[in-house]
Amino acid sequence: MFKRLRFTGVPIVTLSEGEINELHVGLKGTMNALFIKDLAIKTHRGQRGRVEAGKAGSGKAAYGYRVVHQLDAAGGPIRGERAIVEDEAEIVRRIFREYASGRSPKEIAFQLNREGVLGPEKRPRIDAMIRGNPAAGTGILNNELYAGVLAWNRQRFIKNPETGTRISRVNPESEWIRSEVPHLRIVDDALWQAVRERRRGISAMFAPNLANTREGRAKRLHLTNRPVTLLSGLLTCGCCGGRISMVMTDRYACRNHLRKGICDNARTIRRDEIEARACWRD
Repeated sequence: MFKRLRFTGVPIVTLSEGEINELHVGLKGTMNALFIKDLAIKTHRGQRGRVEAGKAGSGKAAYGYRVVHQLDAAGGPIRGERAIVEDEAEIVRRIFREYASGRSPKEIAFQLNREGVLGPEKRPRIDAMIRGNPAAGTGILNNELYAGVLAWNRQRFIKNPETGTRISRVNPESEWIRSEVPHLRIVDDALWQAVRERRRGISAMFAPNLANTREGRAKRLHLTNRPVTLLSGLLTCGCCGGRISMVMTDRYACRNHLRKGICDNARTIRRDEIEARACWRD
């Protein structure tokens, strides 16, 4: 960009540096990149110290908890303190009980949405919020904090240089940090173990053949970058106003109906049919 602007006679001027030249682009650009990387390392080290002391590493509280704002003797903020929100904690216990009794995450999410029990950030729930990823510790059923264990550094995020999208990667188990926080336990040990037992049973039943199933192929497709189609991000449901998106290899459907159960529009439409209509109208 710098070379193109110089070629057209357009200078780049910043408030702190004035007019930008080759020195800023080369040397200072490198120094700034190193500063950002060093800052990330220091932040990570500070978060690890808080977790080892039994405090949360991030500033965001998981569902069922709230951030406790306190000041130390010098007037500085005490970071990482959490407290249980009892109304939300009861929903967490209900999710664990219903899953342990045999209900699927999708059924649980749909029922909560029908009752108006919203999830984090006051949004309707989807089954992925409950099921999550056991390896990364995401999802309500995998959050060890509900069992009184603060787990940290299970995954890291890197940015795809091609798309700029943040992608999660699971860290080796040797790098995980765990601390006992019994005062934050929401689910008793018997219920926690019952959920773990059912999850292990489901994994043992389906994992060996998953790679050759449609779900296995869908998972591999999910890990790749899906191509942008003619109407990507442009379609909305006429019933609920939610997104219409690809749900199979060649069909569109309402996401709120399939993933949240808050829309009655069960119709699907072939991709070539809806794109042909759009081109004809254009």
